[in-house]
Amino acid sequence: GAILQTMLGRLLKEPYYDYFGQAHQITDQEKAAKKRALDDFNKKQARGTKPSLPLEAYAGRYHNDAFGTVQVTFQEGILQVSFSHELVADLQHYNYDADFKSAVVQTRWDRPSTLAFEAGEGSATSFIWDDTLRFNRIQ
Repeated sequence: GAILQTMLGRLLKEPYYDYFGQAHQITDQEKAAKKRALDDFNKKQARGTKPSLPLEAYAGRYHNDAFGTVQVTFQEGILQVSFSHELVADLQHYNYDADFKSAVVQTRWDRPSTLAFEAGEGSATSFIWDDTLRFNRIQ
């Protein structure tokens, strides 16, 4: 990034350009945008609600034909979703009966996201990711 561009500029005797300053400015703008998005997301939360099932009842394997199989686990009181080894997030209850939000825990998944679970007899039967993709429970 910035180091390589600065070195090439010096080698080619180009006029100085502050690539580091530009990178910091972009990073600051991205951080501010992410904070605004998270603040807006949290303002929409209906407080004082709880899931209809115990958290462990949401654990299981869920499948979507386009995205494959994901794992929802419950360990030490924490519900967690794993879309891959690199895309993992803790889930916190967000709204009403069975909506969960992912905590902002991964650099690759650093935006608010929701999994809206549908509860069946004693366990979740599916979830919808960000109001778009349905994952059905397979185990």
